[in-house]
Amino acid sequence: MNLEADDIAVLTTLIFAAAMDQSRWPEFLEQLHIRSGGVRTHLFGRDNLSQKLFAFMGHGYDPVHMKDYNSHYRHLNAWVPGFQGSASGTLMSPDEMMPYEKLKKTEFYDGWVLPQGDISAGVGGMVFNQGDRFIAFGGHIRRSDQDRLEKPFHQMMQLLLPHVQQAFEISRAMVARAVDFHLAQMDSGPGSAAILVDQDRKVVHLSMTAALLLEQGNTIRLDRSGRIEFVDRGAALEFDRAIHGLATADPNYSSSFPLRSATPGLGYICRTGRIVPGTLGESPFGALFTGDTPALLLAIQPRAWHSTTLHERLREHGLTQRETQVALRVADGRSLSDIADADQLSIHTIRNQLKSAMSKLGVNRQAQLAKLLASWQQFNRG
Repeated sequence: MNLEADDIAVLTTLIFAAAMDQSRWPEFLEQLHIRSGGVRTHLFGRDNLSQKLFAFMGHGYDPVHMKDYNSHYRHLNAWVPGFQGSASGTLMSPDEMMPYEKLKKTEFYDGWVLPQGDISAGVGGMVFNQGDRFIAFGGHIRRSDQDRLEKPFHQMMQLLLPHVQQAFEISRAMVARAVDFHLAQMDSGPGSAAILVDQDRKVVHLSMTAALLLEQGNTIRLDRSGRIEFVDRGAALEFDRAIHGLATADPNYSSSFPLRSATPGLGYICRTGRIVPGTLGESPFGALFTGDTPALLLAIQPRAWHSTTLHERLREHGLTQRETQVALRVADGRSLSDIADADQLSIHTIRNQLKSAMSKLGVNRQAQLAKLLASWQQFNRG
């Protein structure tokens, strides 16, 4: 195989197209397969924080073996231990990851490598190997084709790896900007701790501020399965409701609830919003979702709640002065007609003010409103 400048130009163009539209990665892998002389090409990754695997995408592999890899052999991949310790930007051959004679003694070799023509040669490129992401791409070559294909493919990978790194950085920046936009829509600025989770509560996107909260473990943490959980029991129940709310058809679904920290005297507001992947723009994070499956955005802002009145909390949630007054009186057991008479307003106006207040607080019944405000009052005393 001869390395042609035109091949590299086509491949780099496809890489940056994939940076803007993650659905183009299979096209890149196909062209890499063709222009490398038939190397079986692949791209895969893992979110080290949530332990969520990206689907193994490839070209040139038998579809049955691709399916088997994603369902079974990815957990037995004998090359991973030797590869996962390499730094970002590193290239390695399979023999460097695990000696060939040792590889042949594994179930992975017998069940997946050998049946495809002994694809035990090739090159792997570590795109990123950081605390929050593990992304790699490369190709497998039949042992019988190693002398002919491996050296030129290694040269091709050297040229392409920096471009793939940049493409994923572009995609990550696109997601961060989209998340910041949604935070602003939720009345939570870019300074909020932002966490994007799927319906299984697994982390998809994490801001640096949120990563610090997780590391401290006083407010949020990960369970043994890598799922987000709240230290505050009341907030955990609200999170359950928010996750359940993902199933609703309302694209503007949102909720808001107070969040206690294990640190004395410190509390937070947690706002949640429903996001459909398409609203994030195109990015590799889309590979973590299927179709229009929504995700939940958590925006967490600190607040020293012990010095905050109930009235101030309601205003923090975006309630107007009138909505706050109506919500407090309804929670005290006043009827809408009594409130309307006292304020010399129509009951229709009072009802609309209450409906707006309840929507901002993420409740839909007066009993829920009363229960929420009572819990906040108790929290202030705690």
